[in-house]
Amino acid sequence: MTISITVHNLGTAAATDGRLTAVLSADGTEHSRRPFLANVPAHGTMTVQWPMTAPSGLLTVTVTAGASGDANPANNQARAAASAKVPIRTVTPTKVAPATTTTRSTN
Repeated sequence: MTISITVHNLGTAAATDGRLTAVLSADGTEHSRRPFLANVPAHGTMTVQWPMTAPSGLLTVTVTAGASGDANPANNQARAAASAKVPIRTVTPTKVAPATTTTRSTN
């Protein structure tokens, strides 16, 4: 699975020292975390890719951005959720012969 993260710079100055932290949680427990560098022009966007092997469960990705001189740090976080299921392995039962009994008679 690859997670695409797009960052929008709403400010009037370029974010030349931007940082992103992406956190993947599965069923409320942190599974993995990854930092990214983000150089985003004023009023511009940039996208980063995060390839990974995803766990099953309710997945939540939380991304927090930061840059020095940010005039509005309150808008620096986003969250998205999705469900994922790991494929179930098919098991083929083997044939079992019926039990046999032997009867002996004693005279």
